[in-house]
Amino acid sequence: MKKLITLFAALAILFSLTACSSNPANEETTASTQAAATEPVTLDSSYSSFGSKDNYKHACYLEIVYRDGSTQKYGVYANEDSLGKALYSMGIIDGTEGPYGLMVESVLGLEYIYETRGYAWMLYVNGELATSGIDSIMIEDGATYSLKVETY
Repeated sequence: MKKLITLFAALAILFSLTACSSNPANEETTASTQAAATEPVTLDSSYSSFGSKDNYKHACYLEIVYRDGSTQKYGVYANEDSLGKALYSMGIIDGTEGPYGLMVESVLGLEYIYETRGYAWMLYVNGELATSGIDSIMIEDGATYSLKVETY
């Protein structure tokens, strides 16, 4: 009986050592996955763009939809994580700070303030109305952010 218990103990130790050992194939896979995750996103070059294509942290699309329904789409190359901070620092948007962050009042110099004109700039993320302010939106590489003139 003593020999049987010793055998089981030896097998348990052997299996635990095997489970804890390093697997070079897994390390290479993890390293290549991390490298792929840090590769910059390439945007469609047919659009005009904002920011430096040579040095950026995030790349996304910005679609501007005007009151008459016309649309312009841009590539945005940003070093900030927050969409609001990136667009503000590039001079694309302007507005006033409120209790919920930046209230976008103008886009590329075109001002729409609901209280004075009855229309406002609304933010969409990949076609869905944003559920938080522009300052709270973290840039997702390759995503499309839309600023649309709407009444509400």
